[in-house]
Amino acid sequence: MKIAGKISAIAVMATLSGIIAGAASAQQHPEMKPLPRAEALKLAGARFDAADTNRDGRVSAEEARAARPEARPGKGEGRGHGPRQGLDQNRGQEQRPAAEARAEFKPLSRAETLSQEAARFDAADKNGDGVLSVEEMRASQPPRR
Repeated sequence: MKIAGKISAIAVMATLSGIIAGAASAQQHPEMKPLPRAEALKLAGARFDAADTNRDGRVSAEEARAARPEARPGKGEGRGHGPRQGLDQNRGQEQRPAAEARAEFKPLSRAETLSQEAARFDAADKNGDGVLSVEEMRASQPPRR
């Protein structure tokens, strides 16, 4: 009886470990699906509208900084690693600040934002069909650290 109890306890632990690992994997890799160009531009427009808090038709450095996920309370601290500091932990080098934190940032209009998004989309759409496949999206993303 003792062996059967231990075996069932191990089986339960293994099952729970698998469930937890599956949930963690789902959080790290949300389901991706093909993205048409029109939908990508619509999403970019919605992000612009959300960032343009004073509704002047331009996103300033302050608005862009506030719109970044890591600027929001409770965000940007990673998976329990605390807030990112100025050093790249993997290479020991100073990270370059985001565009809105650098002096060369200029306010962007909605048209400029959509134009930039269209250029990024077209560069990622390797087969030119107007839809980003999952493979094209993954290939266009910077490598994870």
